[in-house]
Amino acid sequence: MAALITTIVWSTLAASPAQAGKKDIFGWVEHVLVGETQLDLQAKLDTGADTSSMHASKIRRYRSEDRKLWVEFRLTDETSGKTIRYKKRLVRYAYIKEHEGPSQKRPVVNLTICLGDHEKEIEVSLADRSGFQYPVLLGRNALEG
Repeated sequence: MAALITTIVWSTLAASPAQAGKKDIFGWVEHVLVGETQLDLQAKLDTGADTSSMHASKIRRYRSEDRKLWVEFRLTDETSGKTIRYKKRLVRYAYIKEHEGPSQKRPVVNLTICLGDHEKEIEVSLADRSGFQYPVLLGRNALEG
């Protein structure tokens, strides 16, 4: 029951001195806009998770001509059903411990997320989250001001 009434407070990102103490209140599930294409996705806000995670399909890692690692993946807008291909630099790998079995190695990329009036570039691990109710999980690293 507590999870249903839990609210998340996210400090204003680019607050003026007059707004410095202002906090915004969000529910535990919110719509977010992702990337330059402003994909509309539902996100679960979870302060129990460090890193954010996002459902992506056709995840492919590759090395560019300058030997840097990149990730190509697809995100699907829930509202329109439109699928968009992204190419982002690999930031790092996240090792996610499953309830049973070994840790899962996931690629992490930087993506811009807009929650309410706030836009922020965050680290997001990419995974097949098709078995989850919400395609995006925003962890506490993304929620801190």
